[in-house]
Amino acid sequence: MFPQVPDAIRIGRIGELICAASAEQAGFAAAQVPHEGFDMVCFDGQRSYRVEVKSASQLVDSSYRFMTSRGSKAKKLLSSEHCDIVAFVALDIRKVVYRPVTKVTLKKTRVKPQEFEESEMLSLMRAMKEVDLRRENG
Repeated sequence: MFPQVPDAIRIGRIGELICAASAEQAGFAAAQVPHEGFDMVCFDGQRSYRVEVKSASQLVDSSYRFMTSRGSKAKKLLSSEHCDIVAFVALDIRKVVYRPVTKVTLKKTRVKPQEFEESEMLSLMRAMKEVDLRRENG
């Protein structure tokens, strides 16, 4: 018999798969990686981007809620030391919103349902562009 997998782990894995499929469908190569600080690497043919995937299974009080911090005891806000882009995945609608990590300013982030209506490709491209600008400007 297989051991039970906690729901949080299963939710995270499903979110990572949806995110990888989203990036691939948008025309970018995506590879899931077991690395501390990020879950996936996206490639645009020239550059790579470290992506931290955050998943929510359903709406709570008219928004999706995500923990955008790391650490088990002392929670620390995600930063560009850890990843370049944060992907917010709404599991119930299988949609992704991408943001550069520099735009994530709280340890808990809410995303409204209408934000998931934007093209995932445009959302990812905009996040990549902001990361590129940050890299160029040091």
